[in-house]
Amino acid sequence: MDTDTQAVAIGAGPCGLATAGQLLRRGVRVRIFETSPEPTQGSRAIMLWPPAQAVLDDLDVLDAARREAHSPGRLDYHGDTGRLVSVRLRARQAPLVLPQSRTDALLESAVRRAGGTVERDRRLVSLTQRDDTVEVVVRDAAGRHERLRTRWLIGADGVHSTVRELLGVDFTGSALPTPFVLAEGPLTGARVPDVPSYYLTSRGGMVIAPLPAGRYRVAGSAADEQQATAGFIQDILDTRGPGGLRMDDIETLTTFSSSERIATRMRSGRVLLVGDAAHTHSAVGGQGLNLGLQDVRNLAWKLAGVLTGTLDEAVLDTYGPERLAAARQVVKATGAVTRIALARPPWSGLRNVVLRVAERTGPAQSRYVATVAGQRIRYPASALGRPPGFRRTGLPAPSWAAPSGAERDRFTLLTCGPPGGRMPRTAGVLTRRYPTLVSHRHLARRRREFLLIRPDGYVAARGRAKDLPRTERLLAAIGSDPQPTERTAMSHRNDDQQTSSQTYEAHAATFRKWADSIMDGDVEAYASCWAPDAVAEDVAMGMETRGVHDIRAAAARWFEAIVDQKITLLAHLEGDGYSAVMWELSAEAQGAFTELSTNVRPGSRFTKQGMSAFRFNDQAQFVWERSHWDRESVLRQIEAPHDD
Repeated sequence: MDTDTQAVAIGAGPCGLATAGQLLRRGVRVRIFETSPEPTQGSRAIMLWPPAQAVLDDLDVLDAARREAHSPGRLDYHGDTGRLVSVRLRARQAPLVLPQSRTDALLESAVRRAGGTVERDRRLVSLTQRDDTVEVVVRDAAGRHERLRTRWLIGADGVHSTVRELLGVDFTGSALPTPFVLAEGPLTGARVPDVPSYYLTSRGGMVIAPLPAGRYRVAGSAADEQQATAGFIQDILDTRGPGGLRMDDIETLTTFSSSERIATRMRSGRVLLVGDAAHTHSAVGGQGLNLGLQDVRNLAWKLAGVLTGTLDEAVLDTYGPERLAAARQVVKATGAVTRIALARPPWSGLRNVVLRVAERTGPAQSRYVATVAGQRIRYPASALGRPPGFRRTGLPAPSWAAPSGAERDRFTLLTCGPPGGRMPRTAGVLTRRYPTLVSHRHLARRRREFLLIRPDGYVAARGRAKDLPRTERLLAAIGSDPQPTERTAMSHRNDDQQTSSQTYEAHAATFRKWADSIMDGDVEAYASCWAPDAVAEDVAMGMETRGVHDIRAAAARWFEAIVDQKITLLAHLEGDGYSAVMWELSAEAQGAFTELSTNVRPGSRFTKQGMSAFRFNDQAQFVWERSHWDRESVLRQIEAPHDD
């Protein structure tokens, strides 16, 4: 049995290949299994928007893709009587139009250069999860079975995912009602479009997209019983298009339909779903491959960091919530675009008026382009997406702040302002403490600020010099031990380091009891988590409470004033005799807690996120605790307005 594999990818489509390539180039041992005996041919997904191009850039195949691809500078939309709107695309927003078979070939070449290989004609038979491994059985074409163990399994095996089915993960949603007929080949005539052109007519919708090598894709909405025929393609060219176009030498002819479905979860233990195995949506807008490759970019740096010891395993808890949020946003957007595009009279007339107005409205065009380019996907609140106390986070970094190729495997702490100031010096000291986790770059700009940019290009933190200490706490919580320039209370828990798994589990049980007692308002259960001589410090409220008797009394006052508490433990970290949890609390302020505020609006709700560091005794009780959170943000949510 193979026990040396760190990760297994099931599926060698673009998402499986990209995941394997990203992990291999970071030094992770990966095996890739694919059911098909040969690479799949055909165009299929053809639009590579900028976030997908970033994945190709990570794997050093973007330049090759650009040499082969068609790159349009605009998108044209037409109605029954002519052009409705032309949407111009800036260079950083323009897609590459490339047949998927060529994208697959480029990604597989990157896998080979990194030392990997695709093992074809291998079908997943079963998977069994253990405490720290996944046991996988695959069968080859001759019926021989191979059993292996891996630390992590990636399901990239498409809409009909075997991995998802073996996990029992629901794929909820429904089929879209309108089928399409698609053809590819040379297109002739006096008015052949030179950019992707959408025809939104009273007879139905159609798109004509130029492909490389003088070929074109024509696809149009059809009735349920419509067969894919050359006659139907010519009919929609004549009745929906500009007129005078012919496709006489059809190379590809097929029908297809779409569904809107999202997996209920994208991580189940040590198994992670990416791409179409996790979500599918309308083909209108060309977002499917792009959404999947963004899954890859979100996951690869986190999983590689966990496997190489740079990151705590808790960072993988952010993968599912972030990418499910992205999938929901894309499904909603593509569904809306599809329904608008296929609208029939009288709604089509209203749509056309809106499109004509939009052509003259710069902000509307900018918003639309950013949406179709995949640059408006926002991640939900989390330790890595929108951490407490930071604004304008959870979004892709601005184009002027994008990390360079040399920074793509680490966080980038980008400082802005005049050179030589206090903030760049402080940032330099911080990054020297975490050299494997973050690099520093300074940019001369008028505005003094910093951005902490994740390896996948998303902004994790943004603020002024006073916010840098919070950024260090974030890095300390997710990363490995800093360099020994000073003692840190929150060091990385690694299975081979200081803390045994038994101790970790005992501490985790206390954390769960602590959280449950807060939600239940159970003073005695809360007090039982603390040693008799424990010390509790709340930095935000300036409180230091000594001894379990006083801790019990403070909890009783808090539970009386603050009710309906819901606490979520976002991360649990261990090491060097300390523990830490990152948490989120939502609750209702029913009365005043003096140390917080005496000017409370009864019934007001608030949410806060924070971090608490702990030391335990041998009985897994707290002997010391220090909590950090943003008091001002809570006061803004609960305080009554002051009279002038």
